[in-house]
Amino acid sequence: MFIDEFSQFLSTILTEHQNPIIMGAFNLHLGTDDPDASLSSERVDAMGLTHHVSFLTHKAGHTLDQVYTVLDGHINMGPCFQGTVISDHIVMQGCVSFPKKTIAKRTVTSRKLKDIDHEAFMDDIDCGAINLENIEDAIRTLDIKLTRVSDKHAPLREGKVTERKKEVFYEDCVKQQKKLVRKLERTWHKYRQNHMWKSYTITRNHYNRMLAGAKTRTISQKVLECGMDLKRLYFPVNNITGRA
Repeated sequence: MFIDEFSQFLSTILTEHQNPIIMGAFNLHLGTDDPDASLSSERVDAMGLTHHVSFLTHKAGHTLDQVYTVLDGHINMGPCFQGTVISDHIVMQGCVSFPKKTIAKRTVTSRKLKDIDHEAFMDDIDCGAINLENIEDAIRTLDIKLTRVSDKHAPLREGKVTERKKEVFYEDCVKQQKKLVRKLERTWHKYRQNHMWKSYTITRNHYNRMLAGAKTRTISQKVLECGMDLKRLYFPVNNITGRA
């Protein structure tokens, strides 16, 4: 009876979670001829789990406690070792390393057009008369000329930008408000006027309220969509708390 319930429990955990760490006192005499322990080990192996405890965990000389992880999962866990004895069970100690999420970056090219000398740029861009009899040749000639002048006054620059996941609650109005806050902040840093500081702080505080409201609406909607299904509620909770 217990083995069937234990197997069902493991099956549910593996279905709902990608890389679980399952641990506890299962009261199975692992490493002995006990039929329940042998059957349990077979089912654990069949589910693709590996165990990390190979020592006695009870004063009476049995291995009753165990730690399981997915065999080919993303959690790197070394073997456990014996800790102190604080009751009839021995404390298990071990180290778990979680892989660091890789931050995707991409290369972008840009021109610093706002710093060019407009008069010199206009002088260089004056390419005289263009033969309009052949439109395609005229367009090609103009494109080459404009590219050459642009490379002279505002050469292409390469840079790395981080690919960030777009948050669901990051609405367009919030994004525009953030741009306004950054613009006012740069203006204040440049001129250091009191009225500029006041305008910046008012706009910043309004942005913070808008962002908090957008988060609240999004999270509330996700919780309401789960209804009374507590298992379904685990997914938004894990995303909010950073466990996903």
